[in-house]
Amino acid sequence: MFAVIIYASQGDGVTSFQATAYFANKKIYGSSAAVFKTIYKKPFDVDFVLDTYCSPNIKNDKFWENVKLCSTFVTVSHFGIDDGPILAYQDPILFDDITMSQPWPTEDKDHTKLKSSGRLFWEKVGQGLSMKIVLLGCNSGVTYAQAVATAAKCDVFGFVDSSAAGNWASMEPHLTAVESGTGILKPGMVKRTPLNP
Repeated sequence: MFAVIIYASQGDGVTSFQATAYFANKKIYGSSAAVFKTIYKKPFDVDFVLDTYCSPNIKNDKFWENVKLCSTFVTVSHFGIDDGPILAYQDPILFDDITMSQPWPTEDKDHTKLKSSGRLFWEKVGQGLSMKIVLLGCNSGVTYAQAVATAAKCDVFGFVDSSAAGNWASMEPHLTAVESGTGILKPGMVKRTPLNP
């Protein structure tokens, strides 16, 4: 089981998000996951940099090459209920408006559908091997996970309430349940399956 984990590395919560990514790799994925930090430069422009501290066993630093080989894709960040991962939360140097640091948002008037940047990103992620996506962050499963599931054509797991993505102790039982394969999730987490677009 090979995973790719991305975490927000700018703004509030960075150290905690990195810790969650580190322990997820070590305790769930046997230190074999590729962990990337996101570098958000401007709206819809994101770089993915291999975190060699979190994933010392990974030699290939090419993000999309790793994604093609993975069976689980995990995000660790603050979250917007409709517009997905917030990659630079409360970073005054980068953005005044929180929505400007959400590169893969839904449509303004229809939160069941992703804007083109979001659709293209999640479609590409969904091309991994037997893919499932886990969105660690507050309210990630309310509406956003469904939009991602439909675009990526795979199961997506997220939360229907507040969740401390930067607190590994609270995330561990959820991620363990997802990867157990039993289909039994911990309270607060839901699975969304693709809908016909």
